[in-house]
Amino acid sequence: MSEALYRQLVDGAASRLPYRLRPDAKRDHPDVSPLPATWEQCEQANLLEALGAVRIAATARPDFGPPTHSVIEGAPEYRHGAWHQTWTVSELPDPVPQAVAPHLIRRVLAKTGLLTKVEAAIESLPQDDPMRIDWDYAPSISRGSIGLARMAEALNITPEQIDDIFRAASKERA
Repeated sequence: MSEALYRQLVDGAASRLPYRLRPDAKRDHPDVSPLPATWEQCEQANLLEALGAVRIAATARPDFGPPTHSVIEGAPEYRHGAWHQTWTVSELPDPVPQAVAPHLIRRVLAKTGLLTKVEAAIESLPQDDPMRIDWDYAPSISRGSIGLARMAEALNITPEQIDDIFRAASKERA
């Protein structure tokens, strides 16, 4: 027999997070007294339903490749007359390179339609601005650059978009 978990039943679906007997039960069901100290006592007293909790059949956490995948507990599913624990395995995105050559970044920006916008913003910077100098002459642009963060914010480019641009640029052929 597999280990049992308990979840609160909300609008006909089992909640994703565990239901704690105390203090949740006391707060949610002040009319049930005295409250049992353990789930086993709840089962013996048939109070699980009164407390709004359902038994979830535990399932083994799936095997996955930690460097390339993550696993999280999914929402319980009702199958074959019982609730069952579920798992979601997701592939992790490629790591974000710490630095990429500016010409590779320009290629990706051109493909995404952002190059004109970025170049106009660079041109508007003073000649001695570090970001402008890096854009024109540096062998690489650092992902952690303050100038890059400042430029992206001014152009409404999100940190996630910058990460995607750096990932794509690192895959471009030099």
